This record gives sequence, structure tokens and C-alpha cells, in this order.
Amino acid sequence: MSEETRPAPQQSALIKGLRVLEIVATHDRLSDIAATAGLSNSTVHRILSDLVAHGWVHQDEDRRYHPGPRPSGLASLLERPDDYLQHVIPHLRTLRDQTGYTVHFAVRRGKQLTYTVKVDGAGSARMRSYVGMELPLHSTAIGKAVLSTMNSHQVVETLAGTPVRRLTERTVVTRPQLFDQLAVASERGWALDDGENELHTRCVGVAIPQGGDQAVGGLSMSGLGRELGPDQIAALAPAVVATGQAVSQTLAALPRPTPATAG
Repeated sequence: MSEETRPAPQQSALIKGLRVLEIVATHDRLSDIAATAGLSNSTVHRILSDLVAHGWVHQDEDRRYHPGPRPSGLASLLERPDDYLQHVIPHLRTLRDQTGYTVHFAVRRGKQLTYTVKVDGAGSARMRSYVGMELPLHSTAIGKAVLSTMNSHQVVETLAGTPVRRLTERTVVTRPQLFDQLAVASERGWALDDGENELHTRCVGVAIPQGGDQAVGGLSMSGLGRELGPDQIAALAPAVVATGQAVSQTLAALPRPTPATAG
């Protein structure tokens, strides 16, 4: 069979999905995306539904499609110039092995926190978080731990450009309540997310100092609320704090700079 008559190879589902994701960067209507991809509207609608469900694409109130938070989080990781994660991950795995719960590490870039490592816990339950996911500061343990390293003026300035939304019935959205939580976190050295970001999930988080009152990011231990109760939290929080200190010391000893918070 000649090259002219040989049928074009079929695109895999993965390639179709990547192509649709690529097109969303420049087209926002379903019909335009489908026409550009050379696929049927129904096929593209199924692909977009999956991409929306997993954070790769966002659909607005006018049913137009836009790149979601996940591509930008992944891009920020690919732009990372250093290999500091190889020095951090062993500490995170040790904490997971000590506690049995899922451990996350997030870096701070300006006013954003992004998960760069996720080490799944030993149980059957899996957190819905993912590497590249951006974190709300006001409702997550890592976010509140980082905010607790700032003075009140810095907290207000940091939150000024970020939405403070009620994500669950337990989310704290008023400034006085949030400042009360930050004061407690600062005093005891760790912050708690008690079903505030995702209902029925609890997280203990600590900030990773970079120097002065800045934080390079933070790490957390997460589990289902029915498993990670107050007594468990009290017993395991010291291990989270100790891991945060170990990670901070490891990063400080690296010959090249730790991840920058500017961005």
C-alpha cells in the first residue's frame, strides 16, 4: 500500500483529550473546539466534561470553556529550575509511614500555594488532591500555617487579591474568626483544616520557613475526619511539626537557593 492510500492512524483517547485541552487555550465554544479538533460535538463534550471534572478546564456561566487551574499548576512545576524535591520526598515518606496518612508538600509563589508532592496514605481512602493543584489560603492547613507566619498587615495584603469563599459549611470566611485561627496556629506551631476545604476531611499543616517571616511553603498530613479525630491529631501533630523542621533544615543546607516565593 502506497503512502498516498495508507489510512491515517486513529487518534487515541489520550491524544484527543490533549488536543482538546490545547484548543481550549484559544477557543471557548463547544462547536468551535470540535471543528478545530476535527471531532464530533458529542465526543468533544464528553472530553470537556472529564477535563472540567478534574480541573484541567473551567466552564463559566455562559457555558464557555477556559483553561482551568491544573495546567497552570503543572506549568509552574515544569518551570522549576532546581531539583530540591528529591531532598524533600524522603521526609514526606517517613511521615506517611509514621502516621499512615496522606502527606502533601506545597510551595509558595507570591500569593499562590501549589501542591508539588503528594504521598498517598496507607488506607483505602484517597484524597482528591493532585500535584499541580492550587490551594486556597484561608481554608487549608498549609495555607493557614503559611498565613500564621505573617503579621496582620501581610495577611490582609495577601488575601486582598484572593477569593475567600465558603467551600463547606465549616469554612471560616470572616476576618476575626480567621485571625483567631491564625493566632492559635502561630502559638502551637501547626494549623488545622477541620473539614473547611473538603467536608469530612481533616488536615494538620506546618509552614516551612525560608528566612525571617517568610515561608517557602508547607506540608500537611491529611485523613478522613472519622479516622483523624482530636486525639489522633494531638498525638500525631508533633510528628508533622518535626517533619517540617527537618525539611526546613534540609532545604537550608542545599547549595543552591530554595524555591522562590516571588511570582
